[in-house]
Amino acid sequence: MLLFLLQSIISLATTGRGVLNHCREKERKALLLFKQGIHSDSGLLSTWTNQEDEDCCNWKGVYCSKETGHVQILDLHGSFYSSSVYLKGKINITSLIELHDLQHLDLSYNDFYLSDILESIESFTNLKYLNLSYSSFVGSIPYQLGKLSHLLSLDLSYNNLDRAIPWQIGNLSKLQYLNLEQNYLVGAIPSQLGNLTKLHTLKLGSSYDDLTAIADGNNLNTECLSSNDFAFTSFINPNLTFLLHLDLSFNHLTSSTIFYWLSNFTFNLHVLYLDDNLLRGSIPNSFGNIISSLEVLDLSNNKLRGEIPTSLGNICTLEYLELSYNNLSGGFSNFTSNASWCNGHSLQQLLLSRNQLTSMSPNLSVFSSLQYLDLSDNNLKGKIVESHFKNLSNLMSLSLSRNSLTLEISSSWAPPFQLRSLDMASCVNGFGQNWTM
Repeated sequence: MLLFLLQSIISLATTGRGVLNHCREKERKALLLFKQGIHSDSGLLSTWTNQEDEDCCNWKGVYCSKETGHVQILDLHGSFYSSSVYLKGKINITSLIELHDLQHLDLSYNDFYLSDILESIESFTNLKYLNLSYSSFVGSIPYQLGKLSHLLSLDLSYNNLDRAIPWQIGNLSKLQYLNLEQNYLVGAIPSQLGNLTKLHTLKLGSSYDDLTAIADGNNLNTECLSSNDFAFTSFINPNLTFLLHLDLSFNHLTSSTIFYWLSNFTFNLHVLYLDDNLLRGSIPNSFGNIISSLEVLDLSNNKLRGEIPTSLGNICTLEYLELSYNNLSGGFSNFTSNASWCNGHSLQQLLLSRNQLTSMSPNLSVFSSLQYLDLSDNNLKGKIVESHFKNLSNLMSLSLSRNSLTLEISSSWAPPFQLRSLDMASCVNGFGQNWTM
């Protein structure tokens, strides 16, 4: 939906060719003023010249309304793949204030070192799309962003922003995409973000120096609060039914109560990243029954204990499951047996390394779409036989190393797969030489 809306913006604007009204003079001067503080070795702004009767709607990265000639899109994003295709310098967004009709501003993947996002950002009242990611912005997130009532997408990720998220962001009632990951934010997530009922993607991974609190105790079942080990602050209410993608990775979350919080307030979640936190306790047995639409689940690099919940096998849409680097114990045969009728045909990556798992599943062949399997560095015991891999024709990477497994596989056996990566260190007995490409 968001992509469709952004495409609609672009369809309403064009470069100077075919524009009925040429670039407005005030807007041309504003763009030239903006250019003064920056430069590009790649010639990104080479068409921005101050020649008489120059139509700025023909400039690279500038798109104007076909009817009015007003600049509606300014797209000066650099390249993630090339270190030479970007803008450099200290910019002043205030110089663009004359672009009253601007709806789309993309300055991502540039180097605006020591530039602040100024309060004057509030002047772009028609803005629907704002991307300032990967551009070395510093300072705080201006609360004036909360005045951009038409905003659909806001991306400030991978900068050097600090201090707290301003609560005024919660005023952006039309916002669908919010990405603040990879910054240096502090404090709790403001309760007003719970007002963003249209939000489908929320990324706060590695944003916080000290994120330990995320939920609203008033909205949680009392039973779920009884074992808290952090102070709850407001964040999410039950209205976030559109939320599809949630990333809270690389923070300092500690309580497994977050699983109950997610179960209460997110109903259609497809992607969940809680990796690289300090989560303790166990994954609730019912979690997979409630969050049943997940495609990606990453809980790696935490301190989770207990067994892998059987209910995760009930998530029929699950394609990626990463539970590595925890303290999970027991076996996972219940999980695989549950998966046999459901997500066995969807799961492509199963990564369970660096845990305390002890019993090997008697049957891995239920995962017919599996491409990556990593069970290394556990306490697995038992025999590995040919039937374990019978249906794994898509398998590309296999690691069973540093366990106590015995391979009882004939050297003449022809596996249904050709591996690109194989690690069987410390497994007893050999295996055929025709497992790898």
